[in-house]
Amino acid sequence: MSHEGNTLALDLAGNVGWAIHIASTNEILSGDRSVKRFIGKKGRKTIPDEPDEHKGIIFGNMHKLLRELIAPWNIKTIVLEKAMARSGGTSYDTTTQQRGLAAFVWWHAWHHDIPVIEDYASTSIKLSWTGSGRAQKPDMVAIARKAGFRVNSDDEADAIAILNHHLG
Repeated sequence: MSHEGNTLALDLAGNVGWAIHIASTNEILSGDRSVKRFIGKKGRKTIPDEPDEHKGIIFGNMHKLLRELIAPWNIKTIVLEKAMARSGGTSYDTTTQQRGLAAFVWWHAWHHDIPVIEDYASTSIKLSWTGSGRAQKPDMVAIARKAGFRVNSDDEADAIAILNHHLG
């Protein structure tokens, strides 16, 4: 598989993990950003359940994050974990949020004429990253740190793992 241009991997959740492969230097940059919160009208942080914040703010914040990552880093491919229905543990709101964020990524990709790869199941990503398809969040973080990444969250570690799986 050809990996021309810079690649952005995203772990979609209320806290979005991201990892960018810089093709020219083979460097990986990563980070995470909450898309749930914003500074409200009174200058304080709010969450979607508070009356002065619309639940749609998550998409406004995602739009801002994608604008900061796609054009400035010359992204040519976006990679997402394959969305799969999970039995138990994942709430309707979480699933709706993840699919909504994925749809928003697809729209941005279309707008910038960037292909999106959404072919990798979480079990495959976990298996290639940790050696176990049932790895837990602390396992993902531990492997990222062992590989030399200073990850701030399991979301960031997941994005690095998604990117690593894609790059093979």
